[in-house]
Amino acid sequence: MEKKGQARIITLDCNNYYINNPSFTIPGIYSDSSNTTIKNCNVSVSKGAGFGVGIRLTGNTYNRVLDNILNSNLVGIYSSSSNNNVFENNVIKDNVYGSYLESSSDSEFETNNICLNTNDLICSSSQIDLGSNSCSGPGGCGITCNSC
Repeated sequence: MEKKGQARIITLDCNNYYINNPSFTIPGIYSDSSNTTIKNCNVSVSKGAGFGVGIRLTGNTYNRVLDNILNSNLVGIYSSSSNNNVFENNVIKDNVYGSYLESSSDSEFETNNICLNTNDLICSSSQIDLGSNSCSGPGGCGITCNSC
C-alpha cells in the first residue's frame, strides 16, 4: 500500500514476451511515471511513418530500462525530458533510430548492444554517462563503441 508522500515504484517485467504489431504508430511501452523499471520485453512496432517507438520515457526520473530487445521500430528507445535513468543490457537493433535521448540528463547508458540501426545513438542536449556499449557504426553522442 502506498503511503502519503511515498514514491510509487512500478515494475513491468514482460518475462521475454513480445509486444509486436508492425502497424503501431504509438509506443509499444510508454511511461511518464518516475521510479519505473521496464525489463525483459521484446518490442517490435513500426518502422514506417508515424511514431513507432519501442520504449518511450517522457518527463520522468529514476527509471531503469534493462534487458530488453528492441527490434524493427522507428525508434528503439526514446527518452525526452527524463533524468537520472539507467539504460542497461538492452539489444537495440534494426531500427531507424536505435536510441534517441533528448534533454535527458544525468542518465547512464551502459552495456547495450546497439547494432544495425540506420542511426545507432542520437543525443540532443543530454548529459549521459556512456559506458561500454557495442555499436555497428560510429557512435553518436561522443560514445566509443565496441564492434557488434
